[in-house]
Amino acid sequence: MPSKIRILLAATSLCWSGCYTVPETVRTTINLISDEVLISESAQAFDQMKAEALLSYNPADTYRIQRVGSRITAVPGSDAGGTYVGGVVVFEGGPDRVNTFAMPGGKVGVSTGMLKVAENDDQLAVVLGHEIAHVNAQHANEQIFPRDDP
Repeated sequence: MPSKIRILLAATSLCWSGCYTVPETVRTTINLISDEVLISESAQAFDQMKAEALLSYNPADTYRIQRVGSRITAVPGSDAGGTYVGGVVVFEGGPDRVNTFAMPGGKVGVSTGMLKVAENDDQLAVVLGHEIAHVNAQHANEQIFPRDDP
């Protein structure tokens, strides 16, 4: 078999092996980086963020986030069960720093500003659920290799 055909077949099988349908949608995408590599890289980035950022050590804030997040991931039939196991960090930030994120492997970061905006656990659950959904839909892999769709 000519080498060009072998290369084409190898490329096609590689694309099919990384192709998946995004949960709860009909949209498909291709993951070119394995989950293991993405989780490892995310853990390193998260550790670097913790080393460079000002962290909050308020146990009530951390407990609140863990309590609300664990209730989200405990929902029967949810794909989030394994998402939230990687740890929670509360980053210090003034009222202008309102941010929350989740990374592959379940690393979750919440700014103290977000805790002031989310006045109750229901509001915090909406924000955390949104971030956990990004992890479950594997959006981090898509951000590495963005699509050209509008």
